[in-house]
Amino acid sequence: MGRKSKYDQVKEDFPLIFRYLVDGLTEVEICKKINISTSAFATYKNQHAELRDLLKEGKGRPNAKVEQALYKSAVGYEYDEQKITTDESGKVKVEKITKYMPPQSTSMIYWLKNREAKKWRERRDPFEVDNEDRMKDVTDEQLDDEIEKLRSDK
Repeated sequence: MGRKSKYDQVKEDFPLIFRYLVDGLTEVEICKKINISTSAFATYKNQHAELRDLLKEGKGRPNAKVEQALYKSAVGYEYDEQKITTDESGKVKVEKITKYMPPQSTSMIYWLKNREAKKWRERRDPFEVDNEDRMKDVTDEQLDDEIEKLRSDK
């Protein structure tokens, strides 16, 4: 019986690799943990669909959690908190309080710039073909004037 290939060793580590991915480790960090070079790992990814699928699924879980947290931060959410007090007699009282975290404008901006990039990017081309709303009030004469300005700038 021959010696196992390095890929066979990687394949045996699939459950461990998956756990590392779910924990948010990068591929470089995983390579260090399983004692394989990043170049060999990249080669195996190109050669083996099962490894690519494992990486895709493993990375998807933490990404989904972050997306959910970002969304909640962008729209606001309620959460429960416990308030522990003692009365005059020393009896401990635990009270559940529902609090509200308002939407965070930074999260809103990030979400919109990434999910609706054309609509929310900071710089817009006024003559962009997809940007019909900005062009609907521009007359042919105004367009001709703009074209003439561009020609004279040369």
